[in-house]
Amino acid sequence: MLNQPKWISLIAIFFLVFSQSVANADSLEFAEPDFEWLSQGGGSPNHLWTEGDFWQQEFNETGIFGVTGVFLNLFIEDDNALASEDLDFRVLVNGNEIGEFSLLADTAGTYEFGYSFDPITGDDFVFRLEATSTISPGSGSFSLNVGNGNSFVDLTTVPEPSIGFLLATTMLVLRASRYRKEANH
Repeated sequence: MLNQPKWISLIAIFFLVFSQSVANADSLEFAEPDFEWLSQGGGSPNHLWTEGDFWQQEFNETGIFGVTGVFLNLFIEDDNALASEDLDFRVLVNGNEIGEFSLLADTAGTYEFGYSFDPITGDDFVFRLEATSTISPGSGSFSLNVGNGNSFVDLTTVPEPSIGFLLATTMLVLRASRYRKEANH
C-alpha cells in the first residue's frame, strides 16, 4: 500500500494545478489599437447596419493555449442612430463560426451572449462580429462602445498540454511505486 500522506499530497498538488488551469477565465477588452470596424456605408465610427459590416478585435500574444468557450459582453450605445430594426450577427473566432446573436430594435445597453465549442488553439485570437442582415435605409444603426471596459470577451481556456503530461507522469510514478512495494513484499 502507498503511504497515505504521500498519496494525498500528490493528488492535492495535481488538482490544485489542474483546477487553476481550467477555471481561469481570461477577460479581453474590445479596444484600440487592435479594434477595427467596417461599415460599407461609411458613417460614424463603430456604427453598423448592412450585411457584411463587422466589428473585429485582435488579441495578440495572449499567453492562452486555446479556448473552448466565449462569453461576450457588448455595450451598445444609446445615441441618435439607434436602429428601429433588429440586426443579426454571426460570431467568428479565428475564422471559425461559433454562434449567432441579434441586437434588438431600439434597445441600447448591455447584451450578453455565451457560446461553447470545440477547442480553438493558438496564442493569437481574432474575434469578428459580422452582420448577417441589413437595416432598411433611414432606419438607423447600432454602435459598439469600445475602449472603456464596457465591451469585452471572457474566455474559457484550454489547459496547456503540460497539465496532461503532469497527470500522466503522476499516474506512472504512483503505479511504479505500487509495483515496487508489492515486489519487495
